[in-house]
Amino acid sequence: MRRFLFLAFIMFLITSGVLIFSGEYDATVPGNSGNNGNKNNGEPYFLLYRAMEMAEARVHKGELHYWASLKAGDGPLTAAALEAQADTLLQRLAPRFVPTIASTRIETNAIETNTYETVSAASLQGGGADLPEFILVERGGELYHAGRLRLLLQGMEEEGERTVHLFLTIHEEGEAQRLGELARRLPSLLELDARSSSLTFSLTGRIPVEMESDVMERLALEIAGKLGARQVESIREEYMVSVTGYTPLLKKVGGGDTLPVNLNLALRHDDRGGGTIFWAGTPLISGTY
Repeated sequence: MRRFLFLAFIMFLITSGVLIFSGEYDATVPGNSGNNGNKNNGEPYFLLYRAMEMAEARVHKGELHYWASLKAGDGPLTAAALEAQADTLLQRLAPRFVPTIASTRIETNAIETNTYETVSAASLQGGGADLPEFILVERGGELYHAGRLRLLLQGMEEEGERTVHLFLTIHEEGEAQRLGELARRLPSLLELDARSSSLTFSLTGRIPVEMESDVMERLALEIAGKLGARQVESIREEYMVSVTGYTPLLKKVGGGDTLPVNLNLALRHDDRGGGTIFWAGTPLISGTY
């Protein structure tokens, strides 16, 4: 079965856009029916979880994707400097995090062929005066409080100017409520280092019933309407439906310019175990579905 890469996410990374949301929505904390209906104050996690409840979907994963253009700092942009910057960002996000993946890659672009070279951190200390095509530093592992983390830091030359890009992905299995809290706090943790940034947050669930595309579309449109979405648009394929819109019930999950949507719902056949996979994200769903 075909997988669909949501092209709007690429546009999202380019424009670094996130809407400024406002409003309040009543919902109960997932897994805690005894909280007497605490208000979520527009927090993205609770509204997305409410969408899952409306679809009668069981949440089994949450995803956070963060992109930022960072300040390059003073001095030559070496692999050692980029590694130090990556480790500083990790300590700010999770002081107790010990990466199990730590690698550095230098890619040079020759006239006739591309050469990829993986080198150890020790051999890169001190770097060199000439910046390669780009330097890529990767850190990854299990977060103590919110699932699996992968951080990529890329230093490169663009039109004679040094730039550093941060790509951060975090996955949490289960209801992913802790990841929702991190999505709310993450921009403030990193904003001092960012010139521009964008963030997406989504939940993935499973509906035990296999639906035809017209049924999936009706369900997504119904849920979007119940969540107060306006300017709703839908894309329907044979096995997939995607609905986007804007709802004032959502608060922002990051900073940046504006996009015309802040709610994205998608459904697709589950070709592994039957049933239907349901995504709910803000402002857009990241990655492949």
